[in-house]
Amino acid sequence: MTAIVLDRMGSFYAGGRRLHREGLPIQHIQVAPTLPDFAYDPNGTFGIEHCYVQYFVPADAVGLPWLLIHGGALTGALWETTPDGRPGWIEQLLRQRRAVYVADGMERGRSGFCALDGVWDGKPIMRSEEEAWWLFRFGMEADYAQRRPFPGQKFPVDALDGLLRQCVPRWTTTETLAAAAYREAVRKIGPCVVVTHSSGGHFGFDLAFSEPDLVRCVVSLEPSTFAETVPSSLDGQSFLTVMGDYLDRWQFWIDLDSRIQDWNRRLAGAGADARYLRLADVGLPGYSHMPMMDRDNDLPLAVIQQWVDERTPAR
Repeated sequence: MTAIVLDRMGSFYAGGRRLHREGLPIQHIQVAPTLPDFAYDPNGTFGIEHCYVQYFVPADAVGLPWLLIHGGALTGALWETTPDGRPGWIEQLLRQRRAVYVADGMERGRSGFCALDGVWDGKPIMRSEEEAWWLFRFGMEADYAQRRPFPGQKFPVDALDGLLRQCVPRWTTTETLAAAAYREAVRKIGPCVVVTHSSGGHFGFDLAFSEPDLVRCVVSLEPSTFAETVPSSLDGQSFLTVMGDYLDRWQFWIDLDSRIQDWNRRLAGAGADARYLRLADVGLPGYSHMPMMDRDNDLPLAVIQQWVDERTPAR
């Protein structure tokens, strides 16, 4: 196994804004058992709507940095370690001497969310384990109670509670704000490869369209959201869409996969190098909506790495 030797590691925050509030009443609250009466002042200046990015740069790194963007109700933790404790894609990429930047999108994880009343529309929602079971295509809804997965399913269902612990509150009204923060992050990182998952798909496309000189190619793992429009010309830009198995088991996924393929055709129609890839079609069946967590998670990553390496300089 190749050792990981880092040149540097660290983190930064990108984007966001300063919000000033005044004229609100002082609140008397208990913040700890030893502080029974604490005067909390909700007035003042607050930092909100930024994203958090942690990075790892190997010594003698090869290729472009990879920016990993999570999907809905999750954080950058999904790339770290699988629910049953196997190496995640961060470790695997580092062993291949790839620089890795891992984002917690605006209002997720270490980015924090705005708890001030009246700033964001709507309320946060959370994902249940029951919903994740069918939505992530581990098995049929009726088989959840027995944890009976699809035949050949690669997700480690015995560690399903490990995935549940990764689920965090998400807003459904902050996509535009989150996209702006990601754009600032890419401007800090410089030329890079962007890998997105699920509802993070929109952000990868937005970055490619808004920062074409910096985003050299985009890999969309099972994208569920897209940009509003496709630019008239995407000459020189590359997009890979990667889909797992069992897409024909629910109408939800049949319809979404149809939209995904249509989106890929639109990218190609604008001149992009756009490929739609089902893992089963290249000899890798059994993968779920979470290929970075599935057993043999190194195999889809190897397919993606080969595609990226063919389109970006080796050093």
